[in-house]
Amino acid sequence: MNAPPVDLVRRARAGDASAQTELVARYSRRITGYLRSLCRREEAVDDLTQLTFIKMFRRLRWLRDPAVFEPWLFRIARN
Repeated sequence: MNAPPVDLVRRARAGDASAQTELVARYSRRITGYLRSLCRREEAVDDLTQLTFIKMFRRLRWLRDPAVFEPWLFRIARN
């Protein structure tokens, strides 16, 4: 299934586990690459990626506009 990101975000916010899994699958490679460019310790990148997605799940309910999900997610990774 290739749902638009906005639909996935809405479903994930509603507690749909398959939508949450799909968001992680779609963005984990890019988030990992982004964090690799920011972090000097290669061994920490996987942990930081996981932490990014944990924070995403905890904060998803506060994302007002699902259309800005991607920059919001990368801001979480950066911070």
